[in-house]
Amino acid sequence: METPVFIIGLGLLIFGAHFFNRIFSFTRIPNALLFILFGIVIGPVLKLVSPDDFGKMGPVFSAVTLILLLYESGTNLSIRNSNKAFVPSVMFTASNFVASATVATIVALLFFPELELIAAVFFGAICGGTSSAIVIPMLKQIKTDQTSSTYLILESAISDVLCLVVGLAIFDAMALGKVDFGTISLKILKAFFLASLIGLVSGYLWSISLNLIRELQNHILINLGVLFIIYGTSEYFNLNGGIASLTFGFALANSYLLPSKKLGSRWIPKPLLREEKLLFSELVFVFATFFFVYIGLNIVFAYPIVYIASSIIILLILVLRPWSTKFTIPTQHSVRDLGMMSVMAPKGIVPAILAALPLQLGLERNNEFLVVQGQIIQNLTFSIILLSIVICSALVIHISSRKDGMWYMKTFFAKKIKTESDAGDDDGSNDPAHELLDEMLNRQEATSDSKPDLSEGGSTASTEPEK
Repeated sequence: METPVFIIGLGLLIFGAHFFNRIFSFTRIPNALLFILFGIVIGPVLKLVSPDDFGKMGPVFSAVTLILLLYESGTNLSIRNSNKAFVPSVMFTASNFVASATVATIVALLFFPELELIAAVFFGAICGGTSSAIVIPMLKQIKTDQTSSTYLILESAISDVLCLVVGLAIFDAMALGKVDFGTISLKILKAFFLASLIGLVSGYLWSISLNLIRELQNHILINLGVLFIIYGTSEYFNLNGGIASLTFGFALANSYLLPSKKLGSRWIPKPLLREEKLLFSELVFVFATFFFVYIGLNIVFAYPIVYIASSIIILLILVLRPWSTKFTIPTQHSVRDLGMMSVMAPKGIVPAILAALPLQLGLERNNEFLVVQGQIIQNLTFSIILLSIVICSALVIHISSRKDGMWYMKTFFAKKIKTESDAGDDDGSNDPAHELLDEMLNRQEATSDSKPDLSEGGSTASTEPEK
């Protein structure tokens, strides 16, 4: 492909990402699905572009997307939000994660006997969550009560981190290539502990340095440079750069909450500015757009068994989710909202990025066996992402158009159903996580509808709450 055409394509993708965000309210079709389909059309169908065209930039692009995603996930984790609302949310998330991961692992082993157990467990772990990039925009366009939305958004946020942490841990075990679980666990814990320590300490020290850094012109992107250095340094010493990126973002977002009055005004950690958060949110948004197209380019239709296995996995996940909703959600909801919680299980960018890691490792080591394992994992994961978005979007649209949800829900959720009189008395505004939900929705809206002011005279309003 000629360079001018390639540049025009990049521009159209960025424009399209923001344009489709706007028309989502009319189509209710997630951006991710549209860009995956676009990648399929220009790749496997028309053969205008192939993954080989990216050369060595493919793995680098995946790594940068992962770094940005982990960092932003860390900045979205708040110490202030560790309240009672997290208990049912964690139970809901954990039960869905374990059930989904178990189903995916078992089905993968049954359909692909050549897949090693640890590779199948890795595949199950990265497919155990839901995608916040798809769940949150959907919830903004459909009417659900405040508490139901809270559980779904918290599930997507927590499961993103859970998939990343567990997936990276198992990938480290795959990289070691040993079956000694004691040795593997010890090395993984050591790598994770040291990487977390690097991220937390670096984040705290950098949050103090921001007092001086912000006196410089054009300082916004310095955080990005430090983030890349932390990731690269951790990986260079065989530690987990992803966890270092995650904890670095967490430390930057929360260091200002630590007691530090005795340090003096110039040494007190500062919170991230709104402009800094918006910039990284925009970067994640753009890189995610390109990555969904990259997924479409890599989807292979030559193996029907992959799509049969993926369909069975998604079907079983949707069968199990109502049970976790029934036994872990403590409050009553409408039949429609219970249905939403039961079918909102789309997969997204986190499993897509992690699925590419084993194949990249096999290519780097020239290990044919690992390449085969990685190819199976990548094909399965990409097909699950595509099918889960299509199926879940269709079910959400169907349920949102019906007051009573799906036919079996009144009987299944009999004790969980909120009557109309109860619904009128409780709008969800007293829910413990109400403020957290508003914060996450506002962050999504700000990312889509506004651009950070990076000019010299731009606002420097911080995210620190008024005291």
